[in-house]
Amino acid sequence: MLLPIARVNRRVPWRSSLALSLLSFGAFGLAAGGCGAPAPNEQPDTTATTDIDPTTNDPTTTEQLPTTTGDNATTDIDGVPMGDGDGDSDTEETTGPMGVDGEFCNDFELEFLPNTPTVFILVDQSSSMFETINVNGTQTNLWDPMKAGVLEVVEALQSEVRFGFATYTGTQTMCTGIQTSTAIAENNFDVIKAAYDGQKDIMIPNDFQSKGETPTPAALMEVTNLLLADPSPGERFIFLVSDGEPDFCEDNWGDCAVDATIAALQYAHAQGIKSFVFGIENDNIKNPDFFDFFAQGGVGEAPNWSEGLDVLPYSGALQSKCEGSATVPLWAELREPNGHAPPAEGCDPKPPEGNTACYVPAATYSEAGGTATAYMDADPAAIAASILNEVEMLKSCVIDVNFAVAEGAKDKGEIYVGDLTVPIAQEDWRLNTESQIELLGASCDKWMLPETSEFFAGFPCEVIEEKPIIR
Repeated sequence: MLLPIARVNRRVPWRSSLALSLLSFGAFGLAAGGCGAPAPNEQPDTTATTDIDPTTNDPTTTEQLPTTTGDNATTDIDGVPMGDGDGDSDTEETTGPMGVDGEFCNDFELEFLPNTPTVFILVDQSSSMFETINVNGTQTNLWDPMKAGVLEVVEALQSEVRFGFATYTGTQTMCTGIQTSTAIAENNFDVIKAAYDGQKDIMIPNDFQSKGETPTPAALMEVTNLLLADPSPGERFIFLVSDGEPDFCEDNWGDCAVDATIAALQYAHAQGIKSFVFGIENDNIKNPDFFDFFAQGGVGEAPNWSEGLDVLPYSGALQSKCEGSATVPLWAELREPNGHAPPAEGCDPKPPEGNTACYVPAATYSEAGGTATAYMDADPAAIAASILNEVEMLKSCVIDVNFAVAEGAKDKGEIYVGDLTVPIAQEDWRLNTESQIELLGASCDKWMLPETSEFFAGFPCEVIEEKPIIR
C-alpha cells in the first residue's frame, strides 16, 4: 500500500531531512527511514555508553563529544558534518550533497506521493482463444488460464493501480471491436471479474461466418479514446494480450491490419499512452516479428519492416495493398492522426515526377528499427506472470507533495532522483501546480527504471507552506 513518507516536526539539517524524506518503492509501497533506529542490516550505534547514577540509581547516558575536522566544520559522532562548513556549528545553512549549501525545510511532515498509474488490460476474445489445446500436459484452451491469470493480477494490485478492462472480437458481418469494457477505477476487481465472466466464444457451432475475428486496430483506437477521456492524473498504459495476428474481421488484408495496429499503438504513444504487448505463442501467429513491431509502436519506436519501408515516388507496398479498399477504411483513417494522409496538393492528381508522400503507410518505419520486444510465451500463466511483473514496476513521473511552492520560487528547489549526491538539472523537472512536481526527459527515464528507488525534493521554508495532498 502507499504510505506517507516522513514524520518529522522540527527543522533538521539536510542529512537528516533527506534520510527521513526519501521515496523508496517496493512494488508500490513507500518506506520512510525511522528517526534514531538502525537502518536494515546496520549495527546499533556503540559510541554512547550507559551507566547508573549512584545518587539516583537512574541510568544516564554519556555521549561521545563532537570532533572538529580540518575545514573547521563540526562533525558529529557518526562522522557526518553538523555545521555548514563556515567554521561554526550552526545548521542554519546546512551542507547538502557535494558541498552544495542550502537549507531544506522540515517544519512539518513531508510527503511525496506519485500519481496512481492507470492500466487498461485489453484481451483478445477471438474464437482461437477457445480452441482446445495442450498447455503443460493439460487439455484446455487459452481463454480460461489467461482469464485466471489476469484476474489474479487485478485482485493483487487493485488498491494501488486504476484498472480498466475490455475484451475484443467481431465477425465478418459485425466487426464490433470491443465486446465489453469496464470503467477505470481503483479497487475494480469485482467489476472486472463480472465483465470477464460474462464473455465467451461468440462463434455459433459449425457457422464459420460467426467466427470471432481479431480486429486489434479498431479495439486499440477505442481503448485509446477511453483513456484520453479519463480525467484522472497519472501515467496511462495499455496492456494488449492476443493469441493471433490482427485483422479487420476478415482474413485477406493481413499486412494492412499489421500496419494499422502499429499505427494505432504509435498514435496512442503520441497521446501519452504507453503500451505493453503480450503474445500467447501458438500456430495462429505466423510471424512473431509482428508482435515485436507492435511492442515498438507501443513505446513510440519506428520498426524496420521491409513492407513499410517500401515507398517510392510512384508506389508504396502497403499503400497499393490497402488504399481504396472498402473493407479496410480504418487503415486510411489511421494515416491521418499519424500525419501520413496524402496531401491534397501534390497527390490529387499525382504529379508526373512522382511524390513519395502519396504512398506512405499508416505507421512510421525506419531503417534503424526499434528495440522493444513483446512478451511471448505459450503458457498463459507465464504471460500473466509477466503482466504482474510489469504492472508492479510501473511508476509515475508526476509526484504530488504536501506543500505549496510560492509563485516564481521553482529555482529555489532541488530535486534528487536515484543519485542523492547531485540534484537534477532545473530543466529536468517542472511544477505542474504549486503542489505537483513532474520529472522530465532523462530524469523521468531514470525514475522509471526498476532499480531507481530514491526521490527527494527540498525547498527553503520561506518559499513553501504546508498543504495536504487531496486525492
